[in-house]
Amino acid sequence: QNTLIAELQDNARFATEALSRDLEMAGFFGGMLDISLMQDDALPNLGADCGVTDADGNVGPWAYTRGAIEFVNDVAANSADDTYSCLTDGTVLEGTDILTVRRVSGVSTAQVTTVGVNPTLLPNLIYLRSNSTAGALFFSGSAATNSGNAVEPALPPYEFWEYYSRIYFVSPSTLDPGTGASTGDNIPTLYRGFITEQASPTIAFEPLAEGVEDMQIAFGIDTDGDGIVNRYEAAPTAANIANAITARIQLLVRSVVADPSYTNNKIYNIFGKDDDGDGQTDENTVNPPSFDGIPKDDNFYRRIANTTVILRNPALARGITPQ
Repeated sequence: QNTLIAELQDNARFATEALSRDLEMAGFFGGMLDISLMQDDALPNLGADCGVTDADGNVGPWAYTRGAIEFVNDVAANSADDTYSCLTDGTVLEGTDILTVRRVSGVSTAQVTTVGVNPTLLPNLIYLRSNSTAGALFFSGSAATNSGNAVEPALPPYEFWEYYSRIYFVSPSTLDPGTGASTGDNIPTLYRGFITEQASPTIAFEPLAEGVEDMQIAFGIDTDGDGIVNRYEAAPTAANIANAITARIQLLVRSVVADPSYTNNKIYNIFGKDDDGDGQTDENTVNPPSFDGIPKDDNFYRRIANTTVILRNPALARGITPQ
């Protein structure tokens, strides 16, 4: 029992910290506040991007799309691929959320102050070259000293920042690393998609934490522009997210292995869930709150992990200092 619960808590802590870090840094682009000034400098086509497939079978861009946060609330059965082509049918657990975060690293890789000086960069990575006003994304390729120079800012001083575009989702089981298909082991797992470090980069997936049965995120919306949250939305529109000040992360995590000597008959309050079909979330309308989607009377230990993070960078880009 102690071992199972300790493993459960470790998985919950690691998953929460990974999500919190990316959301706290979401929209940080090396000091650039106007991302419309960010250009593309000969970026490679990804082998398998996550954009939507059009009628001609062409996959639209996702990894390099401007915008700090994208969000899908309570994905329907086998519909994740309608929004993200890299997520095939059955990859995402029905009723869980999907989160995309874009940002650069918290510390710059190199700084250039003199014309003609090239920095030492890691190969096969996407970098943002920026002087905090203008910027360009480029691919370092095999030459670690490639600094990119086709678009602004072409003249120093500028800094180089490693670029991340990540997608988080809950899978109903672990995924085969080669095909991305479900292995059918029935261990729900939190996954993260990312751009690979290869000469021909693509989107790959890595398991972050086993036992994650649900990921729910509610965004604290500032409706009057004063930098203070007025309400939380579990199913926000893109416009709502653009005015979000905070994000509440809630994870339901179970033990990876069942304990035959334990029976779980608990009720879990998962925000954003609607059990009775009235179109309202149960935490506001039902006493006690409940969620019928979590299996009852099984042999798994469960815990709910909660945390709230400030979305500082998107707010700063709107000229608001979160309070």
